[in-house]
Amino acid sequence: KMIQDLEGDGLTAGAEGMKKAYELAYTNLISGGNNMVIMATDGAFNLYTTDVIPMVKKYFKKGINTSVIGIKNSERDAKNMKEIAEQGKGRYMAINNLEEALNSLTEEVKTASRRE
Repeated sequence: KMIQDLEGDGLTAGAEGMKKAYELAYTNLISGGNNMVIMATDGAFNLYTTDVIPMVKKYFKKGINTSVIGIKNSERDAKNMKEIAEQGKGRYMAINNLEEALNSLTEEVKTASRRE
């Protein structure tokens, strides 16, 4: 119900949130481990003026992958969030309702937990 009722209604400091997540992930980095940041967002933040892609690439080189859960992303925002996931060698999951949330998140946890 919470996901179904979510609506974007303002500016999101997405890059600042990601910066904090990367700092925390890097502080707790496990060498050879499955280090990942998973961002859940409606995608409504300015991707290119916040240096998000360079940050994603920088932390990927340090051993941290990035996946994105797009909650009710617009088509434009979904494209940007997919790019973040691609650059972070992670996955993009679109969630628009409870059924998608249950199926996608369960599958993502299973997939992300496997070591290749």
